[in-house]
Formats: sequence, structure tokens, C-alpha cells
Amino acid sequence: MDKYAIATLLETLAPVSLAADWDNCGLQVGDLAGELKGILVALNASLAACQRAIDLQCNLLVTHHPLFFKPLRQLLTTGGPGRIASRLLANDIALYTAHTNLDVVACNRRLADLLGWDFEQVLAPEANGMGLCGDLPEPLTISAIANRIRQALAPNGIRLVGASQKLVKRVGICAGSGSDLLAATERQQVDLFITGEIRYHVALEARDRQIAILEIGHQTSEEPVVDFLVGYLRKRLPATLLIEGFHEAEPFEVLL
Repeated sequence: MDKYAIATLLETLAPVSLAADWDNCGLQVGDLAGELKGILVALNASLAACQRAIDLQCNLLVTHHPLFFKPLRQLLTTGGPGRIASRLLANDIALYTAHTNLDVVACNRRLADLLGWDFEQVLAPEANGMGLCGDLPEPLTISAIANRIRQALAPNGIRLVGASQKLVKRVGICAGSGSDLLAATERQQVDLFITGEIRYHVALEARDRQIAILEIGHQTSEEPVVDFLVGYLRKRLPATLLIEGFHEAEPFEVLL
């Protein structure tokens, strides 16, 4: 089996056509020719993920976040993306990325599932179908929902815009960065918006509009998609093929 087959499987799940215009999805480093030896799935193409792929002798690294977002003027191997790309190429490891296309079809649904909610309505159809929203079976306080998030996701910390004892019925979610979806939450009459991270001035605006927000951490909100992808691939590929998920510590430590 070659690596082209894996790209086909991933694009069947999350077509590149679903990605945002500004995004960079698909093959980023290396090539898809040659025999597939193993797959490592990670959130980021970090040095730690690269080393894990090397240790496992995987020659395909599948990540959610792209290594390259913008056109490069130079590719230096002393640090940053150039250093990672160099490490991948030196070990004949291809890098394939599924980002906003995977957000649309999997990241938010996986997050909703883990929180026990069967949300089907798209939060922002006008923004490439980003986010999900829906009504809870019964109203809950924001504090109770935060406790549910702690149990399901174990975030390093949770930040709140709004009042913790407010009862909410309609909830919107967006894994990763949800700052651009505030207007959509208002149009959808969302009481509480759960997202990975939110910009300061968006938080101020949300407070003025009386839209509550739970910010649970960018990595925390997207990390579940790693195991989802591992499960998706294992169901469709030979049991003898090594397919592993890689999880690494958050870059932030909460001191207070």
C-alpha cells in the first residue's frame, strides 16, 4: 500500500474543497510515492511529533495544523518550520495536513459527542460551515457545563465571559479559535459559546452583547480529533499497519 491511498481516505472524509480560502491543506512535505510503513497522527507537526514518527519508523505524519500557512521567502533549517521540514525530509517522512476541512466534518462533532450533545445544526454556514449549535435537553448553569468540560476533556484551565450561574439552553461550539464566529452566535441566538480561544476585544464585545463564552484552550478543544482520525484509519486499513496517535503537553502552564 502506498501513501496515496491514505491521502484518498483522508480526502474522502474531509475533502480539501471544504477548507477555508486562507488555509493550506493536503501534502506539505515530501511525496506520497513509495510503500507506506506506518502512520503517526498528531495535532501539530512539532519536533516531538517528528521524533516520535522516527522512533516508530512511520513514514507518514498526518496533522491537523499545517506546518506552512503563508508563502515562504526563505526556508532556514536552524529553527521553526524549516527545521521541522528538514527533519522530516532527512527521514523520508511525508507530512499531510487536514485543517479547516477537518474542522467542518469532524472536530466540532467530536467535541460535541464528548460533551454528550447531539448537535447537528451548523453555527456559521456562511463561514465554510464552521461550528455547531443546538439546544440542550434541559437548561444548565454555565458552571455545570464547565464541570462537564473538566470531566470530559481535562483542560489546563477554563476562562469565562459572563456569569457562571446563568442558565443556558442554546449552546454553540467551535474547536480551535472561535473569535470570528461571534456574529454567528448572535444570529443563532446562542446563550453560551464554547471555543478553544477567543481574542480579548472579541471577549469585550461578547460581554456587551450578553453572549457568554467558555474558553477551554485551543489544544484541548482540538486534541480529540487525533484519536478520531486514528479510529477512522484503523477501521479502513490492514490491522498489521502501524497507526498511532501522538499527544503532547500543552505549551501553557496555568499558575493561578
